[in-house]
Amino acid sequence: MSETSKNDNFTNDILPLWIHEKEIELSDEEKNDKVYSKTNVWSVGDDYILKMSNSEEDIKHKIYVSQLLLNEGIPVPKVIGSLEGNTYIKINNKFYALFTKIKGEALFDYYKGNYIARAYYLGKCLGKLHKALEKITDNLDDNYMIYDNYTISEVNTWGKEDIDEYLKRCNLPKKDMDTFNKIYLNIIDNFEKDYKKLPRQIIHRDFHGKNIIFNNGRLAGYTDFDLNEKNARLYDLCYLCTGALASGFDNLSKRKKWPAFARKVILGYKSIVEMNIDEEKSIKNMLYMIQLIMMKYFIKNNYEYIADVNIKMINYISEVW
Repeated sequence: MSETSKNDNFTNDILPLWIHEKEIELSDEEKNDKVYSKTNVWSVGDDYILKMSNSEEDIKHKIYVSQLLLNEGIPVPKVIGSLEGNTYIKINNKFYALFTKIKGEALFDYYKGNYIARAYYLGKCLGKLHKALEKITDNLDDNYMIYDNYTISEVNTWGKEDIDEYLKRCNLPKKDMDTFNKIYLNIIDNFEKDYKKLPRQIIHRDFHGKNIIFNNGRLAGYTDFDLNEKNARLYDLCYLCTGALASGFDNLSKRKKWPAFARKVILGYKSIVEMNIDEEKSIKNMLYMIQLIMMKYFIKNNYEYIADVNIKMINYISEVW
């Protein structure tokens, strides 16, 4: 479907089920990231987000998570009932729900201005979200089939196959590869037993600056819970830290700021959530493992030049952590 016909279809057939306005701007919900483009989320003017799913269970889950988090006082997009009072609508075997749009700006530059204070605040924001997600974990377990994920198992099985094949053709210098291979084999051989000891709950699973909305430097809300699952809660914390590393890795000044930034994120998180000794000991290996997961993704999707950068980031973490 062309862009024009898609917009006409939404404007004429779908949006009027929620909105009376004759003319409203519809656009793809972009996050300035061509690797992670979204095809099932659209901005509707300045006030709404339209989400589409091929699964009724999935769209109901999105709505339910939103409602539970709002009940816990967490600022997330709120579902808007249709003109007939439905929380979602089925059209041509696809399921649509309209949500409020959180007003503000996503975080694109982790290191602008007082980045240390920002890091601590981000850690606190994640800690508060995790407290709420912990409270709703049992409710979601009872009402929905929640994906119960041990991400390390992905690295040790089909992820390992992709990475091993890629390593055979990787052209990075031998010194870089020797350092990486030592870390990689240690994660494969030893991290799974530690991973399974980590506290588990519902997590966001995609917690980075582009999914955190700010207004005048303060939290306005959290977005994009589409990947939430039951997993080690440490995953979100380390994902936030590695996302900050990736965002500025090609900028030497920002790269040098990362160790202090990441440690401050963790301190902010710990001011809200009591981390146990297993989590404390697993931070570095979790940082490594997330980079391996990203490698697997980029290799699978023909972005091997980014997988090369993942190796460099893993080696950098080993130097500074």
